[in-house]
Amino acid sequence: MSFEASPRISTRVMTLAELLVQAAALYPDRPAILRGDEQLNWAQLNARVDAACQSLKQLGIQSGDKIVVQSRNCFELFETMFVAFKLGAVWVPTNYRITPDDVAHVASAS
Repeated sequence: MSFEASPRISTRVMTLAELLVQAAALYPDRPAILRGDEQLNWAQLNARVDAACQSLKQLGIQSGDKIVVQSRNCFELFETMFVAFKLGAVWVPTNYRITPDDVAHVASAS
């Protein structure tokens, strides 16, 4: 049995950072993240991520660096994910319940 790619299937790879930028351009006012009665639209999410990227760049964070995040589920947790992706950094989420020693271990093992 042969599994040749259909000519309609794109071979282009889109990163999640590009997905965010594209969604913000195409659907700026549509909800991106919902939590109870709170929501962020795609344009807001992209703007917040860009602002965080600028701040982290000023601190010297660059492609390949690890961004360790210890947080409950919230808007900011997802923002840090997109920040890492836009910077080319490695997003290392940890459970907010683990101890500082465990966070240090996860960070060093990442």
